[in-house]
Amino acid sequence: MRKLISLAVILMLSLLAAQPVAAAPSASAADKSTKVIKLKIGSPVISINGKNQPLDLEGTVPVIENGITFVPVRAIFEALSADVRWNGETQTVSGIRGNLAVHLRVGSKIAYRNDEVLRLDTPPQIINGRTMVPVRFVAESMGADIKWDSKTQTVIITETKKFITLDNSTVYMEDTLAQVESILGKAKRIDPSHYDFEWHVYNENYSKFIMVGIKNGIVEAIYSNTKGFVTNNAKYGDTTVNMERGVTLYTDQFDNSKIHACLIISDNVVPETLGSDFFRAQELENFDVTNVFRVNYGLKPLAYDGTATAAARKHSQDMANKDYFAHINLEGLTPGERFKSTGGIYKGYGENIAAGDLLGINAFDGWVNSENHRSNILVSRQYMGVGHGYNAASTYKFYLTQFLYY
Repeated sequence: MRKLISLAVILMLSLLAAQPVAAAPSASAADKSTKVIKLKIGSPVISINGKNQPLDLEGTVPVIENGITFVPVRAIFEALSADVRWNGETQTVSGIRGNLAVHLRVGSKIAYRNDEVLRLDTPPQIINGRTMVPVRFVAESMGADIKWDSKTQTVIITETKKFITLDNSTVYMEDTLAQVESILGKAKRIDPSHYDFEWHVYNENYSKFIMVGIKNGIVEAIYSNTKGFVTNNAKYGDTTVNMERGVTLYTDQFDNSKIHACLIISDNVVPETLGSDFFRAQELENFDVTNVFRVNYGLKPLAYDGTATAAARKHSQDMANKDYFAHINLEGLTPGERFKSTGGIYKGYGENIAAGDLLGINAFDGWVNSENHRSNILVSRQYMGVGHGYNAASTYKFYLTQFLYY
């Protein structure tokens, strides 16, 4: 459940008439993200992106047993960029790629994808002295798509890495932190997320803003709302949204429902307990993406203000503790009066509040799609503060207040 309310005093609207122009998709990034693997029944050759190479062992070929296509385990895992490990005592084979591990046991219909228990229709087998695995199960458990060409008796596996390209720099899911830093440099801030990865936040330049989620040195999440970003099947400013698993494309209903932000999260992460550092991160991330939105529209970013943040944080926590949702608190104080009570001075201000959003980026998206809220964001201001409140016993649990003024 989400609630949004905005309040503005002495509004000076300066929305730009010109709409942002999206960049064209990056063909090179898209090309590098896709791998096509082909295996033909009875053939000792595997094709990867059109290049043929022999299978791992001489004389080992894909076969069909009881209607199920089996392929050499090492060949398929390595084609999918996974390291292969074999435990002879338990007859267990594992394919490990980054934070993803798939474990299968010869003769067993039980398999594991990390800690997730999966069931196979047909278990791995030893055929002609070689360990063979059902190709569909392995491909899909590693996140790839698979098709069967009955005419040529060929298995076609397509693996597509998700990515975001920004200003000719591309970050792929499953890249290493070293690869990311070779492109983007060191992050200016590292935030906890609500999963078991950390956001590496690149906010030095709001016209190139991106957040990269890192777990165990591997990219497991990417977010950007910077004008011109490109992802696998969409780009900033597109009006057609083709959702993929693990991808959230945010649209702006006041700009013809165009895409304005993208969030990618892998399946290899698990939720973590929320703490004060996480709530602080939601404030900062909401502050950043709001400024990116302003820069997208040709406006100057707002300066961070500690007094405004303190007032916003106090109001959010007050709403959480007393279980209400309004600009005027239960003592009858307006946002301006609350700001002055913390030592603030203003000529004009606006306030946005949200309730029920776990993430600061989602509260921001709600404001983008609410006329008064976006007006508060896109007016002539100088300073901004963002404050979070939390109370598990309250109606909405999560509360966020944004105070903007000059």
